[in-house]
Amino acid sequence: MKIDIKYLAIAICILLTNKPLFSQSGDTLENPILQMPVGYPGTLDSLYVLPNRYNWVSYPRLQRPNNNPDIDAPVNTENFLSNMYPFPNVLDQYGKNPNTTVEVHVRYKNNEWDNDGLGETYSTRGYKIETSNTGITYIPMTGTRLAPDHEITLYPGRAKENWVGYFVPYPQNPLEALSYVLPDMVMARGHDWAIVDMGGSNETLWILIPEDAVIKYGEMAIIETSAQKTFQWFSGKQEIENQTNDPENFQYEEKADYTAFIIEPDTSNLPLEIGAFVNDTCVGACVVEPGDSLVLLRGYMPAGEGDSVIFENYYGSRSANNQRLDDYYVFNKEKNRKERRAIKTGENKRFYLVSFNKKEGQEIAQEGFAIHVYPNPTTGILNIELENLSTSKYAVHISVFDPFGRRLFETAGNHAFPGTNFFKLKLADEAGISLEPGIYLLKVLVNDQTLTKKIIVK
Repeated sequence: MKIDIKYLAIAICILLTNKPLFSQSGDTLENPILQMPVGYPGTLDSLYVLPNRYNWVSYPRLQRPNNNPDIDAPVNTENFLSNMYPFPNVLDQYGKNPNTTVEVHVRYKNNEWDNDGLGETYSTRGYKIETSNTGITYIPMTGTRLAPDHEITLYPGRAKENWVGYFVPYPQNPLEALSYVLPDMVMARGHDWAIVDMGGSNETLWILIPEDAVIKYGEMAIIETSAQKTFQWFSGKQEIENQTNDPENFQYEEKADYTAFIIEPDTSNLPLEIGAFVNDTCVGACVVEPGDSLVLLRGYMPAGEGDSVIFENYYGSRSANNQRLDDYYVFNKEKNRKERRAIKTGENKRFYLVSFNKKEGQEIAQEGFAIHVYPNPTTGILNIELENLSTSKYAVHISVFDPFGRRLFETAGNHAFPGTNFFKLKLADEAGISLEPGIYLLKVLVNDQTLTKKIIVK
């Protein structure tokens, strides 16, 4: 196979720096040693599109009337995309106009444009784009950046999910970046992260998976809300971009959208990768890093109904422990408990919390309560399952003590409803400082009973 040295150099630069070759935050090139490819148009910003995937992108810098950064003026989509380099034989870009239920689409193929409602491109909106190029494709942006405090109107309902561009000129934690939306948010997703509410039907507990994810300039988020809301991106501290590893053992076809499987792996025997299967066809996979208590698996589900989703733990090519799992627990948000069942295609849910942890070491109290904690040892996040075998609701107080019996912190305002109750506890003191490695005592007070569990922080 013939390798173009020019594109090899570009690819090495991106892999080493985890950045595009050209500046996304300044008006000059960041890498003057690696020059623009011959024929590449002059540009102030440049986004890159990766091959063999749907890229979730936005275009923060566009031509605006009088170069006014406060005006979200559109540009012609076909003219804008015609500046891509190298220009592909085939490209598809999807969008979603605000307060609508139908996706719009533009396609280039056989030297012709086919435009189905995506005639204009805006900086406030997000897009999904795929090209036929086998290497990196560059999309130049010229003009004026949209002001980071520009306001966006979000519309409620699952069918009217909002595809929103991220135009703050540095990466942030998505949960912090969306802090103004949280009171009315149902769920948010990026290409490589998800924010879901795992607090049950009576309380809110926002979780970002993976917890070190960032949203970067020129990306987009899909946001679902319960009420119409005008918001602006929170411009807080800049976060460090972390390298995202792709699974190597499982092969699957990436599609424009995914179902988020939030998986609690077997903490007693962490796999290297996890794959999801429907009828022996892999529909998605993820890498499990040491210390992960939750991982995001993007599942590209088929349209058929009634087929079970089966998972596979991969421990390495030489391991005899690789195993298919059709026996797992799924969190029921409405009932606030985990149920032992199989996920079926056609359920059409945005996300699932799936647990592979066996309920070992469960402690039973005299009056019909049981407690199970995991992972244990933990790196700082503790999952607590409290079984309430009665038919009544009780207040729950959770405390953590050091080996000398000193209470480090406590939580109040929780309730145990009949059935299985799920709580997530960040092991940090009242000042927000994470607990040092060591042995601690967890005490859960419910209905005048105290359930205790020794926990290890590593």
